[in-house]
Amino acid sequence: MEEAKKNQEDNTGVQNPDHGNGREQHETSDAARQAAEREKAEAYLRRMMEDAERRSKKAPLGMEFFKGTLFGFMLASICGMALVLISTGTIGFPTGNGRENGADKLTSGQTISKLREIRDRIEDSFLYEEDGELLTTYLFKGLTVGLEDPYASYYTADEVETLRELNEGEYHGIGINVFTNIQTGRFQIESVYENSPADLAGLREGDEILAVDGETVEGMALSELVSLIKQKDDVDFRIARDGKELEVSVEVTEVEIPTVSWEILDDNIGYLKITEFDRITVAQFEEAMKNMKAQGVERLILDVRDNPGGVLEAVCDILDDLLPEGLIVYTEDKEGNREEYRSDADQIYNGALAVLVNGDSASASEIFAGSIQDYGLGPVIGTTTYGKGVVQRTYPLNDGSALKLTVEKYYTAGGQDIHGNGIAPDYVVENGEAQREQAAETRTEAETGQAVKSGDQDRQLQRAIEYLTEEENGEGA
Repeated sequence: MEEAKKNQEDNTGVQNPDHGNGREQHETSDAARQAAEREKAEAYLRRMMEDAERRSKKAPLGMEFFKGTLFGFMLASICGMALVLISTGTIGFPTGNGRENGADKLTSGQTISKLREIRDRIEDSFLYEEDGELLTTYLFKGLTVGLEDPYASYYTADEVETLRELNEGEYHGIGINVFTNIQTGRFQIESVYENSPADLAGLREGDEILAVDGETVEGMALSELVSLIKQKDDVDFRIARDGKELEVSVEVTEVEIPTVSWEILDDNIGYLKITEFDRITVAQFEEAMKNMKAQGVERLILDVRDNPGGVLEAVCDILDDLLPEGLIVYTEDKEGNREEYRSDADQIYNGALAVLVNGDSASASEIFAGSIQDYGLGPVIGTTTYGKGVVQRTYPLNDGSALKLTVEKYYTAGGQDIHGNGIAPDYVVENGEAQREQAAETRTEAETGQAVKSGDQDRQLQRAIEYLTEEENGEGA
């Protein structure tokens, strides 16, 4: 894609932030002294933490926890080091523009003092044993809540890895979605990805997981079950199905998450459903288009209903396959700096099409629908979309954790401001309860990679079929 902005993501993901500020740095004797004091303090803290790690016990999932007085000692040292750095001018001062920034409050002497006071009160009075790792995790998660931005988040190192897998559209596992059945208290398989290791081994939707490699899963947390499966090369399940217990062996490998499904409707109309815009979605979309074109499809329905969005670059790469040469979308940061994504002249499809949306089509799916609309390639059919028109960037931190912040707004090529407004359809078509249930079934089939079975009750889909039929017959819409 021409002039595409790199390493930027619409929803979740990890990238390396730009650490430069564009100003030349001059080292003074004071700065050198402060740096030396900071390095000495950090080296001492690292030695202390390494010694603590050697003595600490491992939790069942392999995460190391620092508890009790150990946590208090470490936190006191951290606070002490922070106070030293504040006193030397390393942290806690206003930003370079001479004005105090709200974030400066985080490292002020008053904040550090209050943190120490809270630590002392917990150690002196809290009835139960505290979990130091959990305390610090939610300390940082709470900071993002204070930003009053629903999309800002703090992620632990484990959460970052999970997000990376979801963002890529591939993960290490067996290809099932599992939930805890609140009525039975058992882990139950909600869905199985088509052609995944679990599917090929014979696991089915509705199966209840009783044991893994002979170890009962009763009383386990869902995260423990997932971690247990991922750590293995092969897993022997004992499951319950239709009142019987069965043994099923499954290989653990890399699993591609299906985000695109398709079928050919009557009159050779292609129907393609995108459930999310992950990086893997681009290849899945192009493969689906190749298969449909090989079967003679000349009219196309693109369904992004209930699509929550995903990676900005992924939706732009797909739009690059559909749009003529020109602007796809542009973003603006708080300083008014503008970045553009553009498409080239190559298209893999330029026939008649229609796009289906609803109130749960958000973010990247709104860029998709708005771009098709702006270029006049086909109508958007359904109801007004969600209205998320802001971009998040996830910044990796030194310990493997990460901070996600909203950094930009985006606008369609035609200048549509999506945030808080959504994309208004060209044809407003409401689906009733029965139609919504049928659309939900279509979505579930698409998410597991199964063939989509479109039905007559889906009014939005039927309106798209009518439009494309009228276009073919030259009747207009």
